[in-house]
Amino acid sequence: MTRQRPRSPRSPAKPVNKRQKLQHPPQPSTKAEDAAYGKTTDPLLVTHPDERHIHMSMSESWKITKNHPMWFIFDAHSPARQFKRGVPFREDQDFPMYGKPPYADLTETDTDDPGLMPFSPCNYKYVSFSCVWLEILTSFRPKYKLQCDITSDQFMSWTKGELRLIEVGVTVIRQKNKKRTREVVYNIRQIPAPYDRILSQLIHEDQHANTDGSHEALRRQTYAQRVLDDFWQEIKKYDGPPVKFRSKVLSPILQRQLFGIEDNYGPAVRNSIAGGPVTPTIAQVTKLYLGDDPADPDWIPVYRRNMVYIPEARWHLGIIQGKYMLGDARPYATIRSHQDYLDQTMRDEADLEDEEMDDVQGSNDGSDNGEPTPPPPLKKAEVQMLMYERLEDFFTAELAQVVGFGISITCCVAITVSSTASLGEQSSK
Repeated sequence: MTRQRPRSPRSPAKPVNKRQKLQHPPQPSTKAEDAAYGKTTDPLLVTHPDERHIHMSMSESWKITKNHPMWFIFDAHSPARQFKRGVPFREDQDFPMYGKPPYADLTETDTDDPGLMPFSPCNYKYVSFSCVWLEILTSFRPKYKLQCDITSDQFMSWTKGELRLIEVGVTVIRQKNKKRTREVVYNIRQIPAPYDRILSQLIHEDQHANTDGSHEALRRQTYAQRVLDDFWQEIKKYDGPPVKFRSKVLSPILQRQLFGIEDNYGPAVRNSIAGGPVTPTIAQVTKLYLGDDPADPDWIPVYRRNMVYIPEARWHLGIIQGKYMLGDARPYATIRSHQDYLDQTMRDEADLEDEEMDDVQGSNDGSDNGEPTPPPPLKKAEVQMLMYERLEDFFTAELAQVVGFGISITCCVAITVSSTASLGEQSSK
């Protein structure tokens, strides 16, 4: 607070101009005020990130969404599921409910009442409706115009500042012979890697659900479509240097994959950010979402290691490698059931809970110094899962590290072959 010079008793006091007073620039906050704001846990009170924990490359790559819980506050759309996965959607039946303990649904969230989900499959243009006007309404849904193709060699490999090509479509109106026609014209744009991988994954998820009618495929498609719509608008408006582009829409997804956090399960995201079943502070949320540059190639080993915990990324890898067919419901459902099995296995191992939070899914200790900490080796259950999903050739380096720690790959293969049935049975509970 500035101290004012005392007025002379001879000069009358001037009236205060309230409008002019409100136009004065705000005073810079103090360290005490920053620390107090960093402890905020109410999303309605959050107006900006905690600037003490923002990486210089991410200073403008955020957007506050106040209708989301704290752990999704930077997301354009919340990805948390509210339904059992793998349950087909039926118009003539009630929505599926959660299971009863001790076999409660592992995808249950604590943010909404049971039976609710943020994105209903009714919004899909290919779902049949009894009302004609609903079919017309959904068929004209604004849709993104994006194309992105990556190879298996580009999937998890890039250099510092490397740019990837994508195609961004715009609708142009042409007039010929006094008739006006609309035409989509695609322009080549450049974005930093690995944003192209996330973009390709979401596009494949959208295309996959046109054939796979399972509930989870439909739910993920709705989410993918809305995220892609927002990214389409974002990239069309961006006119800065491509190498400096950091997407407000895709960055939250990329950061969760970096830390190995499956974004479909709300409580897991909350616990990973806050370090327990409590609401995270804006300082903790900022540190995870904006504290590191997700395009830094130094993070590639951490991305690879923590991809074990991201079922969508593993499914996408199988698609890119040609091992899974787009639209085939079986590998899509199998990978998700494997994720349930792996999550349950790790929960049952009480002595590994701290390691799972800090070492495997965090890898955040070294990020404060800008140097990622080396990821830990794969566990036996993770090796078993990767080999059953036929992704072992991609994880050659990680599997070699496992052998170095005394786990025999031949033994893992034998375990995988002999326990195929039990893996499916345990994951379906």
